[in-house]
Amino acid sequence: MMKKLSELNTLCGIDACAIVYSSFDSQPEVWPSTSSVEKVLKQFKNMLMTEKSRKMLSQESYMRGDDL
Repeated sequence: MMKKLSELNTLCGIDACAIVYSSFDSQPEVWPSTSSVEKVLKQFKNMLMTEKSRKMLSQESYMRGDDL
């Protein structure tokens, strides 16, 4: 998954990040770095609600095929 995120980041020029929790590790895996994740989350939090809603897709709507 981290390799695909890296490819998206490089090929599409988007800011991407991941936080992966595992029941086997006490700390989550963070990609690409903690500071990069904080930057992406801060950008998301600063977006207007209408912009956030437009770009978000729930698991339910994904399974229905909405906006694909």
